[in-house]
Amino acid sequence: MSTDYAAAPPIPLPPLAITAVHWELEALSPGCLPPFKGSALRGTLGWAIERVARAAPAPPWPGLSPAADFLAALFSPQLAWRASASSAVHLWHLQCADPRTHWQRGERLAGRFLLFGPWPEWAIALWRDIFDAVCEQGFAGAQAPRFAVAAWIERRQSWLPAPAAPQQACLQLLTPARLQDRGQDLTVLAAPAVARSLLRRLRQLALQTGTRWDIDYPALSHRCDALLGDELSAGIGLQRWSNRQRQRIAMPGVVGQLLISGPALPELAPLIAQAPLLHIGRQPNFGYGQSAITWNPIEAL
Repeated sequence: MSTDYAAAPPIPLPPLAITAVHWELEALSPGCLPPFKGSALRGTLGWAIERVARAAPAPPWPGLSPAADFLAALFSPQLAWRASASSAVHLWHLQCADPRTHWQRGERLAGRFLLFGPWPEWAIALWRDIFDAVCEQGFAGAQAPRFAVAAWIERRQSWLPAPAAPQQACLQLLTPARLQDRGQDLTVLAAPAVARSLLRRLRQLALQTGTRWDIDYPALSHRCDALLGDELSAGIGLQRWSNRQRQRIAMPGVVGQLLISGPALPELAPLIAQAPLLHIGRQPNFGYGQSAITWNPIEAL
């Protein structure tokens, strides 16, 4: 296998359709929420989807089981997709990195959904009905404020640009990440693991949405090992409440930042640039792994 990384062109990205739904919720009463709101909001979303849209059919995505409904397609991809079931991923991500814990009436909580693939208009419209149900139900916890939907904006999202000849990328986690590499949970950020996480997710999104992406996946996965990382990160213990198991679930996580460099960076820069869209690690539908990227040099294509 060639190791002439400098001669390798930047990898192409698949022509995957992405819809960004920006939303704002206005507090109708004072209250408090946990510092990391992804799990709380995602849990309420699960309840709202089951209430509002459980009987709705699944969108017409390739490879879905004929028995899959809207709820299964959104929340249980490993059951809903027949092929590559163990690798199936969610076709939506939740982004909500607001650090506040206490809310006064009139203050707003902002975030967005990223919907990957060809979502039909009726399916996107269902999200608004689901959010209305979230506001009607309220977040879990007696001290949680009541909210109302104050803004709802749908836009097409393009891939993020990458520099032509980057020397270094700085990845900053905005929410904790659940990162695995080769079957092992990680408690520090590692550049090869971050790149492979993005590569796996993007390949699976292309497969599940029927988007053609002509790449040599094994070769690119191997090239990720040529990335170098200078990390300032720490492992943390995460917990979430499982309504299905009726108990708290402990999960390893990592927070911090990572400086990425190495001979393969120019080739893999277009992939790494998508970290703010694709998220790092597992369960982006909970909001885990949200990140920001800065580059040196900063000029983009």
